[in-house]
Amino acid sequence: DTGASLHAGLARACDRICDLGEVAPGDKSMVDALAPAITALNASDLAAAIKAAKDGRDSTKALCARRGRAQYVEDGGRGHLDPGSVSVVIILETLGEVSA
Repeated sequence: DTGASLHAGLARACDRICDLGEVAPGDKSMVDALAPAITALNASDLAAAIKAAKDGRDSTKALCARRGRAQYVEDGGRGHLDPGSVSVVIILETLGEVSA
């Protein structure tokens, strides 16, 4: 099943990103969009995953980066969306468009 495979693949990717990057939700990274998308994703509803990813992406604007290059920017990039989380949303939206 494609939905289950997508869920499993994204979950594995998120686990690896968290492990290798030593990041967790709230660290202002792509994980802030990816983790809630995985939670919301089910075999029949990519739209819920996209919505959750957008909410996660938007939450990064108020965060101060604790990992990655953004942590070296003034105030840890606070006031700006995390580029990785923006990318996650774009990827999921594209998947939604090509699978429709």
